[in-house]
Amino acid sequence: MFDSMIHDLLSRHESGQTNLPIKLADYESWQKLYTFDALQDVRYGQSFCNHFDIQDHRIFYERDWVRCDVLIRREWIERP
Repeated sequence: MFDSMIHDLLSRHESGQTNLPIKLADYESWQKLYTFDALQDVRYGQSFCNHFDIQDHRIFYERDWVRCDVLIRREWIERP
């Protein structure tokens, strides 16, 4: 289990992949797509993390979508 986590982290680092701020337009576009995930009982933050390939456990496991939206907008959405 830890070997796969280490491999994932190293491959992201080596490829230069970073979690850059997400554009507001991309976030709003994803919100429309989330309806399908919600019908499958996928949490708001879980869907967000999966869609944007982000590892943020606070957002992923948050059950309150309003609090999750506040965290996302504060920490992941780029500021103009």
